[in-house]
Amino acid sequence: MTPTLFGRWQTRIFLLATVGVLASLPFYLGYLGTRYNPIYFWVLFYVGLLGLGWDVLYDFLQNLCGIETGPVSFNSLLRSSKE
Repeated sequence: MTPTLFGRWQTRIFLLATVGVLASLPFYLGYLGTRYNPIYFWVLFYVGLLGLGWDVLYDFLQNLCGIETGPVSFNSLLRSSKE
């Protein structure tokens, strides 16, 4: 994951498209829960949509407070170059 908004979006979409779909398939196919119910994929879609919105709010709040995201080594490198 990169410490940017776009990187968080890429990670979230990739994980929902792979792990989320694989975890939802047994429910959709009827092995767990009701048979052939597409509600599981709609839940997955809304989790992703709300997560993308939350990332925008999170990024805005961090920029507002002046908090830098990313690994500690990356932040300390940035601080040393500013001084």
